[in-house]
Amino acid sequence: MTWKIVQGSATIVAYSNTSCTVNGVKAGNVRLEASITTGDGEKVFKYCDIYVHLVDGVYYIKNMNSGYCLEVPDGTIKNYTRVEQATQYSSTTNEVTRLRRMWKVRYMGNGSYSIRPLHNAEMGLYWGGNLMVWNIGTDDNVYSAPKNAQWTMNWDGSGYVVKQYGDGVTAVMQVSGASKTEGANIVTGANAANANCRWAFSK
Repeated sequence: MTWKIVQGSATIVAYSNTSCTVNGVKAGNVRLEASITTGDGEKVFKYCDIYVHLVDGVYYIKNMNSGYCLEVPDGTIKNYTRVEQATQYSSTTNEVTRLRRMWKVRYMGNGSYSIRPLHNAEMGLYWGGNLMVWNIGTDDNVYSAPKNAQWTMNWDGSGYVVKQYGDGVTAVMQVSGASKTEGANIVTGANAANANCRWAFSK
């Protein structure tokens, strides 16, 4: 059997034509083509869609262009609070302070994630022009969580593309104006396929 990636980044999975195995490497979607030659010499093709998801956990989410992390300013817990970028705190910083720049990521199924600020379990990263935090409740379920608080993640070889969840949605998370200034707003917009539209998730 021979495997071939026909859609998606080649870095999302690793496959072996010798052992006929496929292993996930990075989060994202790929479509694989499997082909085999029968004893009669006929070549048969089958296709499968694979989604590798990011492990549930707590992450710093860092922009690959600016090097800054997502932050809820001053650890605010009010609806409509805009999300901005800021320097990642060191491990010696007070833990309560560090929470405002740490995010709980949970896979909800069907390629959808919730992204919650660690300092308040009922808030979620929410799209409303600028990105903000919003009280979305505690139910991390793809069928009941607000659509504006659901996200997809796909590795493209240089970082994760974080996109609003939904068919036909193309807006991706990025820093406003590709700013490298601390305190700049986080927004969604067209995928420019550059570092400003790419993110790293680190623990």
